[in-house]
Amino acid sequence: MNAHMEQPWSQRWTEGLVELAGLDEHRLSRGRTARKMEQVGAIEVEPGIVRAVVHTASQERTIIGVAPLSDAGWETAMKQITGQASLSAALLAGELPEALAEFLLPGYGEVSCDCSCADGGEPCVHAAALLHAVGDLFDVEPFALMLIRGRGRNDLLTEVRKRRSQLLGVVETEGADLPRGADPGTSASESWRRTPQPLGTSPRVPRQPGSLVTLAAPPPSDSGIDESDLRALIADAASRAHGVLTGDGETGLSLSTGADVVRRAASGDVASISAATKVPLDELSSAAQAWQFGGAAGLRVSRRKWEPTPEQLQPGVLALGRNARVRANRVSLLRSQLRLDEDGMWWLFHADDELGWVLASEGAADPVDLL
Repeated sequence: MNAHMEQPWSQRWTEGLVELAGLDEHRLSRGRTARKMEQVGAIEVEPGIVRAVVHTASQERTIIGVAPLSDAGWETAMKQITGQASLSAALLAGELPEALAEFLLPGYGEVSCDCSCADGGEPCVHAAALLHAVGDLFDVEPFALMLIRGRGRNDLLTEVRKRRSQLLGVVETEGADLPRGADPGTSASESWRRTPQPLGTSPRVPRQPGSLVTLAAPPPSDSGIDESDLRALIADAASRAHGVLTGDGETGLSLSTGADVVRRAASGDVASISAATKVPLDELSSAAQAWQFGGAAGLRVSRRKWEPTPEQLQPGVLALGRNARVRANRVSLLRSQLRLDEDGMWWLFHADDELGWVLASEGAADPVDLL
């Protein structure tokens, strides 16, 4: 079911045939039985026309005519689509938003029926069955409704991309296969045609990530994207890429969503990230501090309990003294605590009146080094 539809397209279609197109509701309802008995053959759809053979007592060739949407109507629809990021995104994702129903459903006098049967009423039972079958088709392939109204799916999506690009200030550059913005980079097609340089003469990695290029246009107001958040994400991606190139960092792509939020908080505005993700501020602050000292390993040891053997915990007990308390992988004395991770590393935690136990140092193989 289309996530943007409150009702199935089949229901909207049949209701629209009565309320908008003015078809006889009683005659239209006669087609449900024939449709349910699978008496409608293969449906052929093209702009303005739907054809099928309906098998009742005889085989009747039935044609439904639907007036294509006028150029002015399509222009109005396209302006609404490109003016709302949610509509454009839905179409490009293969969905047909409910907001387009007012443009696509036919109005009074825009639906006609032609059948080889002797019934002179409109619609006849064969045409009514085909109309119901077409509604069922829209539930499976809603873009068929656009085709009937005069625009194919590919043509429509191409036009949406073109208009969204123009709206965002993206221009065609000479020799490029795809539209691209006025940025200092290189188009994909140009990179593909370029002769690779020998590894020995490849450019050196810069000392720091490049500066952020000015956005060609701010995100649409209805997109739900904050420009400052977008800039922060771009800068973070550039920093991680630079770290991978220099060998001083990792991509972070293997992290869970929660761990990546903590990673961002460790070098960003913890309060704003807490508000955006709904993670409690004290919990995120504690996790961010663990990440600052130990990265992913520090976060794991701050969150995970396990049951080591007494022999494995003995170095921690000796480091803190005979009065230390042992629980799971944790050895505590007063406001200090040593934790052993599953890789054999020891970590020092201190008690914080607001945050609880917080990581206070990098890991070490010998707990004495932490004290």
